[in-house]
Amino acid sequence: MKKKFISVAMFCALIASSPVWVGCSDYDDDIANLQSQVDALKQTVDVSTAEALKALQEAQAALQEDINALTAGKADAQAVKDLQETVAALQTAITENDITKIGELSSQVSELIAQVNGIEGDLDKTQSDLQQQKTELEGKVNSLRTDLEKAIADKADQATVDSIKSELDAAVTNLTDVENRLVEVEKWIKNNGQELAKLTANVSQINNLIAKISEEAATTISDPAILAAIKALPTTVSSLTTLQQQIGKETEAGSILYRLAALEEWKNTIVTELLTGTGYSSFADICQDIKELQEALTGSGSETPGVDPSDPGLVEQFNALKAEMAKFDMIQSVVYIPNLTSTEEGGYLLKSSVLKVYNEKLTTADKYETVAQGIASNKIQFRVSPASKANDFIGENAKYTLTFDGSLISKKSFSKVKTAGAPVLVDAESGIIEYSVETEIGENEIWAVCAVIKAVDPQPAEGEESTGSAKDNTDLTTTYFKATRVTDKVKTIEITNDNSSATSLPYMNPDGSNSMLDYSKNRKVVGKAEDGTVIVEDMVGEYGVPTTISYELSTLTNDDKSDDNWFKIENGQLTLPNASNAMIGRKVTVTPVADFGSFQLKAPAYKEVTIARRVVEHDVQETKELTWNKDIQFIALSSDEMDEIIKATELSRGDFMELIDENEPADLTKLCLMTGKDILEKMPAATDKVANDNTLYIVVPAKMNTGDAKKLDITLKEENSSTTRTDSYIIHVNVSKMQYPVTVIEKNPTRWNQDGQTIEYTPQFKWVEGTTDKVESVGNTFDVKDLFADYAALSKQATDFGFKLVINVKNNTSLKGVDYNATNQILTYNKSTFNGEDVEFEIYLDYNGTKISATNCKISVQKLSGTWTNPTQMAMSVTDLSKTYNVAEGAKWVDVAGRTIWENGAKVKIGKDDKGNWLSDFNKDPFSTDVYGMTVPSFHVIDPKTGNTINDIYVNVNSSTGEVSFKDPAKQSPFEAAYTVTIRISADSPWGEITGMKDDHVDMTFTIAEGAKQ
Repeated sequence: MKKKFISVAMFCALIASSPVWVGCSDYDDDIANLQSQVDALKQTVDVSTAEALKALQEAQAALQEDINALTAGKADAQAVKDLQETVAALQTAITENDITKIGELSSQVSELIAQVNGIEGDLDKTQSDLQQQKTELEGKVNSLRTDLEKAIADKADQATVDSIKSELDAAVTNLTDVENRLVEVEKWIKNNGQELAKLTANVSQINNLIAKISEEAATTISDPAILAAIKALPTTVSSLTTLQQQIGKETEAGSILYRLAALEEWKNTIVTELLTGTGYSSFADICQDIKELQEALTGSGSETPGVDPSDPGLVEQFNALKAEMAKFDMIQSVVYIPNLTSTEEGGYLLKSSVLKVYNEKLTTADKYETVAQGIASNKIQFRVSPASKANDFIGENAKYTLTFDGSLISKKSFSKVKTAGAPVLVDAESGIIEYSVETEIGENEIWAVCAVIKAVDPQPAEGEESTGSAKDNTDLTTTYFKATRVTDKVKTIEITNDNSSATSLPYMNPDGSNSMLDYSKNRKVVGKAEDGTVIVEDMVGEYGVPTTISYELSTLTNDDKSDDNWFKIENGQLTLPNASNAMIGRKVTVTPVADFGSFQLKAPAYKEVTIARRVVEHDVQETKELTWNKDIQFIALSSDEMDEIIKATELSRGDFMELIDENEPADLTKLCLMTGKDILEKMPAATDKVANDNTLYIVVPAKMNTGDAKKLDITLKEENSSTTRTDSYIIHVNVSKMQYPVTVIEKNPTRWNQDGQTIEYTPQFKWVEGTTDKVESVGNTFDVKDLFADYAALSKQATDFGFKLVINVKNNTSLKGVDYNATNQILTYNKSTFNGEDVEFEIYLDYNGTKISATNCKISVQKLSGTWTNPTQMAMSVTDLSKTYNVAEGAKWVDVAGRTIWENGAKVKIGKDDKGNWLSDFNKDPFSTDVYGMTVPSFHVIDPKTGNTINDIYVNVNSSTGEVSFKDPAKQSPFEAAYTVTIRISADSPWGEITGMKDDHVDMTFTIAEGAKQ
């Protein structure tokens, strides 16, 4: 979309109200008209100073929170501070119309933004955490979708389907929330320098307005300039929106305030564009704005009268302006963006890498031989301002060329750094482009490098000559960065791979095929310095050497050299050409050797490999059904299944039964194979479950939970004998998805809300004996057992079937003032410390680590905080300093049922009078922990900018009653001007927000009027 500074709406605001050109005879009428508008404005627009200050302070606090979040954890705090100070200075220059400073400071802001963008902070950690959460939630959503589809296909009961669907819906909701937050965080990380600049500018605007309003020291604001500036502020909080709407209602189209607000919005837009460097999207946009401005001023193209079109210099002036603006149709600045490489090698952004490897055969003193130049390209990024110009570097018809310049003492010839290939547009929105750079720098040289940007003459149309317009454009250079030559001197190497730590190799694979050990899988040649530290992670990837790797075999464990014939290695793959059980126990050591052309370098040998016996595997064909049981289960194998297993082992029946005996466990706590006869020897009481013979059973331990359908492995280990060909036999048993006896948690329908996820706890009122409306106390416990339809029955099932009913507080670490007793399932609220946070529970059936029927719920407390009524006068002005004043007059706090608990600066009286009449609706102090445990309202003079309590020089306020008195300096002051303080009334409740008192406080103004005296 085309970006424009000047909008049609603004033209209407500036011009439509009256003609620009008038005769001299009309001056008096115009002045009178303007004066009448000012007078009318003062009469109709009545904005409370206290309300305006409150809205502006809230907006400033909200913006500061965003700034804190944006800059948290930034390692370079000075860069952040410099950017904020420069932005403030730029805004002052704009206000003062200092063109020179605007240009200088805009350039500084662009450079500082790029610097801040390159500094990692807490937001980067947040991004990493959110990305991890997103990955985990995506996995969970996919898994639940599969479970749901399978449950529907298997015709599972409705409760199971509903449970999975509910969990899936919750997971999708959480995933959407995380994705939205991740997008927002990534946006801030990508442009956090620009965002910080804009936020700082907004805070500066608000601080200036607060200072101006405070200087006026009036109860209402009528200055059109201040009102217009407030109306034009970017909205950040609801109170500021309300204030702007109030100003807008009193603003007629064409009025002074209307036009002032339009100008303020235009100015704010220009400030934003200068800070972010986005500017106009093209020269055509500038020309269009000039054209519209020309039409608006002259009245051409509309019925609106404008500048007298007979003015002979008007058209020439606009044509000259267009011609001058054409010279500025180019980039404003290009700055390089530091990246990870700038923290390496002493901070050098570009490096020319050379690989030297130790060659002991060299006769020179330095035995390191140069073997390769680095083959990896450097990557360097630049930020172009305005961002729209970044695209002009890309493609065949690019409008700019980028080369490099540098200096080494007095030398200046820089073909040693050059671009390789076409640039890449990394981020069009931010104007970021990336170049691949080739370097060739001499040994021990350090260069200061900058990029040079030159405009390219546009290709003329066919039949036309080149205009040579590029000559009007000034060459740009970026800030300087460092480049040097880096020499990696490798003394020793290590050749790593996925199997370098393998210590055994079976002489034959389970399926009878030849076995093999692959030393080439994920192979890397690692270069190490003389002290053994790694200096090159991957020599082949970074330098393209060594080109060949060979291997030496060492098999001599005695004088028998025939071992050499048993092993073979080709292309890094170790094989056994004549595999047989005769090889069992033989050993081999493999040593890799790297070839660097003129010499070779041997790497450390891999671990010694011993040829092992084979492993035999067999699958039981029939899938076995498993049901959760708190006791041991026995699954009988058929005679055919037993015969197939024996056949696969190649053992006789007698040898196989001996193998079963050898692997009999000491107890029945793991999956195994046993005969019925052996089972009864260990468990005589199992006669109703197994036969007393050689029938083979799969023994399933008590409370074994297999979860989803899977393959279980039962291993039968042969006694360790070198004459036996087989090491072990693995029997694979396929089992179906575990069946559970209880899969649904029945909820108490009277407790849960309709969403099935939230519960509202209403503390119980205890009435004074003999009454139904006089409060004795308010309860503070919640019985979690009430969440279940029948907690006792579910607990008994858990005992009978051997699972656990788990009730966990999820947010236990963040909760304050809440205690959960897992023994009696009672939740207790501490009224003195409870912060109003919902208690989050996770409830599920635990089948030995598997969660069934998991549900999350939030328990919120009914909002009992009641309603606050402000004092009668929220902006009090006094002249007699000999008196005291009660600013609490008219203030009132009632509880949720409308019972008064505090009024006119004092708590209500409790109990009965001496005649037995009730003094209030409470028998005990409503602010005590026996009842509500809320905080009694208090009064303090505060700094309206910070909200901090201050000790005012003139005014003293009783913190308990709100009574205002005056200090001696006030009684002695002539008060030639009015003096205003802000008094904050604060209260707090653990039972939610107090209606009418947002954020637990209200602010009022107290003014000592001009001329006040004792």
